[in-house]
Amino acid sequence: QTDPESMRQRPGVRGPGPAYAPVPPGLDDLVDDPYMSKLPDILQAQVLVQLKAGETLLWADCPIVRARTLVALFATWITLLVFPVIVLVELVEDTGGWWALAWAVVSVFIFVPRISRSSRVVYALTS
Repeated sequence: QTDPESMRQRPGVRGPGPAYAPVPPGLDDLVDDPYMSKLPDILQAQVLVQLKAGETLLWADCPIVRARTLVALFATWITLLVFPVIVLVELVEDTGGWWALAWAVVSVFIFVPRISRSSRVVYALTS
């Protein structure tokens, strides 16, 4: 193990963090647009990477999952989680609990991506 003092003495080992890549020419004005500035950095990067030469970005935004939709998704998830678990535990003799646990894990992979979609998706309107 090396101590922090020796790490500071070696050139090139510790330095400033990685710099941001410059915005391509012609896209400088996008960074200040209100619709672009409210997007998370990773989604801004997705938009900039997908723009082709000569395209103009007219609008970009994330889909909004409404509270009513979230409540409906959670209610559906709870219903589809609780009732099969009760049936599996009570009616299947030895392995019912394991099947119920497996269904609980699978249901996470069905519902969580749907609920967290707005943090990973951006829609863009271009010319």
